[in-house]
Amino acid sequence: LFGQNIFTKSKVNLSLFAKARFEQIDFSGLDFNQCQFIEGEIIACDFSHAILNQAGFMQANLTNSRFDGAQMEMANLYEANLEGVSMEKTNLEKASMQKAKFNRTSIIYANLEMAQMTDIIVKDSLFSGSNLSYADLSNAIIEDTSFSDTQLFQAKMHEVVDQNTSWDGANRSAAQATDPKKQKAEQWGK
Repeated sequence: LFGQNIFTKSKVNLSLFAKARFEQIDFSGLDFNQCQFIEGEIIACDFSHAILNQAGFMQANLTNSRFDGAQMEMANLYEANLEGVSMEKTNLEKASMQKAKFNRTSIIYANLEMAQMTDIIVKDSLFSGSNLSYADLSNAIIEDTSFSDTQLFQAKMHEVVDQNTSWDGANRSAAQATDPKKQKAEQWGK
């Protein structure tokens, strides 16, 4: 249905696309403020330079989609599958990305300031040059990924597990390490 339409400079706000399936659709530059794509199958779609502030992609499969240069402040990507996704120079300030899965994901030079990224699983991805100041990466599992030249001022790195991760040029010393009191509380009763 959407594949045969042209939406140049269109606005679609406060709309719900629950469990919708979109494949190879060009949504670039569109205004989707506060739209919800909950549990959607959004495969290889182009949202480059789209306005997606407070948009919801909770539990959505966004495989191979592009969000380069998109405005996604306070977007909800809880438990989203971000495999092969490109979010280069994307504004993800205050985005909710808990339990999201990043595999072969490119989020370079992006703004992730104050993003909630607890319990994320990251493999073979790029976060190089991104701003993660005040972001919460608690309990993240990170493997074969580059965080080189990232800004990590006051980022929460509580119980982060990383293997073969590059932090070259990142200000990791400015991040918050594992909190011993929180760690003890989390292990209570185990």
